[in-house]
Amino acid sequence: MKKLFVALLIGLFLFSCNKKSSEQISIEQVSLQKNFGNCTAKDGGCLKVSIGYPKIHDGSAALRKAANGTVNQFIIDNLVMGESDEDSTIEKLDTALIELEEEFRDFLDDMDFASSDWTIETMVEVTYSDSSYLGLSMSNFSYTGGAHPNTYVSLKILDKTSGKELKLQDIVKNTGSIKKLAEKNFREQYEILPNSSLNDQGFWFEEDEFTLPTNIGISNDGLEFYYNPYEIAPYSMGPSNILLPFSKIENLMK
Repeated sequence: MKKLFVALLIGLFLFSCNKKSSEQISIEQVSLQKNFGNCTAKDGGCLKVSIGYPKIHDGSAALRKAANGTVNQFIIDNLVMGESDEDSTIEKLDTALIELEEEFRDFLDDMDFASSDWTIETMVEVTYSDSSYLGLSMSNFSYTGGAHPNTYVSLKILDKTSGKELKLQDIVKNTGSIKKLAEKNFREQYEILPNSSLNDQGFWFEEDEFTLPTNIGISNDGLEFYYNPYEIAPYSMGPSNILLPFSKIENLMK
């Protein structure tokens, strides 16, 4: 897993190069690293937390509220073991870190073996910005004991004016055509013939019929469709990602 950058504050400008009229948006990128426990000893038991996220300061008030709120909630949800308050904001980050540290120390006290290390890495990035859409990619990597770490990615497309989270039908004219292109891409990736069974190759599609994920994002490269581990296949097969370039779906975009 790629490590996050050391803590810093930077200003940056993201510029879209797709067919829509572009619009600059200023973002403050924040990075944070925290270590808890005995992180110097070889077998001391250490909790390492790395967080990176954007703060959006301009654009419509609705967009700022929606984007920053979505980012804040994702960070809190991945620090608090269990359900977090829907109204959580980034100001509650310190509280969430304190609760996480307490849970880690309780875990160490209850262990029957010498030590264990926990790692939580959360990264949120703006993937796209034009006059219509803002794209967000939010990923979390965590290891809190067990056979393997857990990874999760959440993609979001927000309306640039209202801040509303958009679905596929909000941004394309024909979802059926998009599904056909995505399935073609998927089969090509995994070298599965057009009429062959998907599930015979280890996938878990219901009734062996290809379906799009709800996890849909946007970048300067095109529309992205992301299946997290366990969503359509066992953990050993990892996540699946489909990219449909704008050059292939330009006539299908609204």
